Amino acid sequence: MKIFNYIIFFLRGHELKATFLLFSTLLYGLVEMLSVALIFPVINFSLIGLGVGGGDDGSKSMVLNFYKQISVYVSMPEIIVSSIILMLTAIITYLAYLSLTWFQLKFVSNLVLESKKNIFKKLILLEYSYFVSTKNADIFHVLFKATESLTSFSDSFIKAFTELIKLFFYVSLMLYISIYVTIILVFIGAVYWLISKTIITKVINPTSKLIRENEKDQLHTISEFINNIREIKVYLQTRQWLDRYSKEALQYAVNFRKNQLGASVLSAFPAMIMGLAVGVSGLLVHNANIGVEAASIFAIVFIAGQRVNGSISMFLSFITAINNHTPNIKSMHKLLTIEAEKRKIKKGVKYIEWNSMTLKNVDFSYESGCRVLKDINLVIKKNTTCAIVGESGSGKSTLISLILKFYSTTSGDIHIGDTPLNKIRSIDFWSKVGVVSQNSAIINGTVRENIVFGRSFSDVAVDVSIQQARISNFINSLDNGLDTIIQEKGSNLSGGQKQRIMIARAIIGNPDILILDEVTSALDQENENKINDLIGRLSGKKTIIIITHKHHMTKYADHVYRLNGGRLSKILHHESDFKE
Repeated sequence: MKIFNYIIFFLRGHELKATFLLFSTLLYGLVEMLSVALIFPVINFSLIGLGVGGGDDGSKSMVLNFYKQISVYVSMPEIIVSSIILMLTAIITYLAYLSLTWFQLKFVSNLVLESKKNIFKKLILLEYSYFVSTKNADIFHVLFKATESLTSFSDSFIKAFTELIKLFFYVSLMLYISIYVTIILVFIGAVYWLISKTIITKVINPTSKLIRENEKDQLHTISEFINNIREIKVYLQTRQWLDRYSKEALQYAVNFRKNQLGASVLSAFPAMIMGLAVGVSGLLVHNANIGVEAASIFAIVFIAGQRVNGSISMFLSFITAINNHTPNIKSMHKLLTIEAEKRKIKKGVKYIEWNSMTLKNVDFSYESGCRVLKDINLVIKKNTTCAIVGESGSGKSTLISLILKFYSTTSGDIHIGDTPLNKIRSIDFWSKVGVVSQNSAIINGTVRENIVFGRSFSDVAVDVSIQQARISNFINSLDNGLDTIIQEKGSNLSGGQKQRIMIARAIIGNPDILILDEVTSALDQENENKINDLIGRLSGKKTIIIITHKHHMTKYADHVYRLNGGRLSKILHHESDFKE
């Protein structure tokens, strides 16, 4: 039932198209059944033309009489009439197949496209904590592998339903032609259903789940390997990483083999069943008083049986594919049903003028229960520079995340002026904030694209930010200036160049608040001095919050605080205060 729940979930908004697809599939199944049924009069009249006769019971004479009447009306032999009708039906069946296939492809591609957009929209709305607690490989898996699975899942479900419709019409045809043969088929089919259910439950479903986990493990390993390639090579760990990946790839291969073997057992079994069934039909016909009509009936039973065999095989292969992709569909459904931010970014009061930012008795604990910030009290006056120093793990970045509204306080309040920060519309607040972090958020694109970061700014604004960030000489030295392509992760830039591009990005919007979070942690003394000079030029013009563990980065700070063990205390500017 869960599979149908997933189908209903993803079909929301597509009910009308799904209904039309259902009707089209029924119509196609009927046309294909007719293409088989209309072979009966062709064979019958062919045998009569060859002089084969005797023993007709007349049970299908109504169909033959209908053809004879048409033959008289158009003055053509019955064999020609029946052949022309069969050929026209074959052409109609082919065109119906192409039309149905085109509509199925369009329906599935649109469904997957909308699902991808919905996933990305959901990622935008999710709390920052989701990205902290979730592996990148898991997110990538949902965005790429799972959405790819949705394509196969939807396509397989539609085609399985199509084969089911065809089976219904083929069995109806066989019931009309021979009840005894159909009863035999139904009995054998029931036995086969029990076998297939056991294989799907015991083999296919469990291995499908394991395959998904193996894929995620391999993605995670590759991601970690690429991100840490320098350290891995320096510490001579390439062999260990190869062994780790090989082990995960082996687990994937073993589970994949089991999964496909179970699928092969299901897909090959119907051919043997239909061979036995048609053989039994031949024995029954042999014992009867065979005539023209009986020979035609046997031929149609044989052809319909082969079609049933094909439909059963296809149906089961699609069911196997559906089960294989269900774990990925489940991961998509899980992400799309996560409760989004309660603090909607477009809801709340508008950003207002303010004179101070106040943190009063602020505590923060993660979901694990770890208390990171303890009774923080801090007042930051507008257009002053505040430096917060502390060792790694002291809670500095968590404090910045609270100020940026990425987390909510466990207790205590943060106010902008007299307004609680959590009441201010996020989009208004973020438009007044510029952030430069330790890890430069370089995107694939030009220097200009990295500065404007998708926002709309004039060339004059870009030039001003470049001047303020002191990167004019660097940009002018590039062959294509602002239009120079930055390679992935800024690999063709130095650390100082990347950080000053990030500063230009932060100040181009003329923010009220500028947050510098360990921006010099990986820079040399020369680049540190350049950024420190920038802080000096901006001091008194903007509210600057500096997060650092280096005492000389507090040179232009109006107030300096130490964060240690989650507690904040004010310190002086003397170097000895930092060493205590």
